[in-house]
Order: sequence, then C-alpha cells, then structure tokens
Amino acid sequence: MAFLFDTDAISEVLKRRPLPAYAAWLRTVPRVEQFTSAVVIGELFKGAYRSTDVEDSCLYETKLRVLALVRRTRQAQRRPRAGVR
Repeated sequence: MAFLFDTDAISEVLKRRPLPAYAAWLRTVPRVEQFTSAVVIGELFKGAYRSTDVEDSCLYETKLRVLALVRRTRQAQRRPRAGVR
C-alpha cells in the first residue's frame, strides 16, 4: 500500500524529537511505498526559510536537501542508461 505524505507528516520526522509512535510506524512502511508532492516540498522549504530559529531552519533545510538528493539518486538508478541493455 502506498502512502502520500502531507506537510505535517514529513515535518514531524524532521523535528529534533519526532513522536516515537509515529517514527516507529513509519519505519514499518517500505521506502518504495512512501511518496509526497512537489507542493509539500515547497511548503517545507518555505517553512524553513520563514523560521525565526536560525539553527532549526538550517537543520531543516539541510535535511530537505538530503532527502531531495536521495530521491534524485534513486530515480537515476532506475533509468536505463543509453547504450546499456
């Protein structure tokens, strides 16, 4: 079963101390079944930039950039390379 995570669901795991029950449940969901939208990513970046806590916003933005890099890496691994069969 696939899950489309909204802004609140993703921001919860980006917190310094996410809810233990939620984090435990999320670990049971295979990564290939976890999705979000571009709108959510935009909302998360907006929240990081608007934050008054510089340390938290920098940490938040760094985590988002890492998540984006992981996503791009996975997509690249799935694409067939030119000339490779």
